[in-house]
Amino acid sequence: MGGEGIFVSKKETALRLIREEGPLIPSQINQEIHTDILVASAILSELAKNGSVVLSNLKVGGTPLYYVRGQEAKLEKYIERLHEKERKALVLLKKEKVLLDSNLDSLIRVALRNAKDFAKPFEAKIGEKKSLFWRWFLLPKEEVKEKVVLILKPKSIQKETTNIIKQKKLIT
Repeated sequence: MGGEGIFVSKKETALRLIREEGPLIPSQINQEIHTDILVASAILSELAKNGSVVLSNLKVGGTPLYYVRGQEAKLEKYIERLHEKERKALVLLKKEKVLLDSNLDSLIRVALRNAKDFAKPFEAKIGEKKSLFWRWFLLPKEEVKEKVVLILKPKSIQKETTNIIKQKKLIT
């Protein structure tokens, strides 16, 4: 019974560390909770399983990062660890905020699919046709619709729409 209490205490300490310093990998936690990396990994795995922490798709030395909701922006510092092609695709996505999949070359499409923590896919229905888009993971969902409208409108109408959107934001 005493061992179970220690395990709970280690879980609470690991969760506190992630909340304070996350995203983290097991090797950044094991010393702090006075255990080996295998036990730290098991604790983090259990915290992810019960939804207390989120597991990244991004790997640091082959190990995923663990973080709590609200720390997603902190993942950005790990973009440099991605493959060069994924980094380039993410630079484009971050700049544009939303990309239409069918407008992209196949290399960028694959790179965005592999960068799951940063590139969020979504579908938009245009008439009867559904199209796949990618949004920058930190883009507020409220801004997605206006970005999609700008992508789909002809260039001559885009300037007019952009001015209307800017004016509307100034008014509200």
